[in-house]
Amino acid sequence: EREFTEKGKFEWSETGNVITLTPRSSDGSRMYEVEADRLIQLDARGNRITGKLADRYILKRKDMSDTGPSNPGHGGH
Repeated sequence: EREFTEKGKFEWSETGNVITLTPRSSDGSRMYEVEADRLIQLDARGNRITGKLADRYILKRKDMSDTGPSNPGHGGH
């Protein structure tokens, strides 16, 4: 499990179920299908990624109150 932050812009599709993320670093856009509690990364044509590693392209919502301290070594001492 990894956590990362990237700044940029996002845009909703006309159907309202896909977002396109465009990072500031201009590494190219990424599309995600939006479901109730997860995002599914889509390929460049807007299709779901298939195959043995398809589950690695699914981002699941995590309750932030269950994560504990984000930097345990920086307790503000």
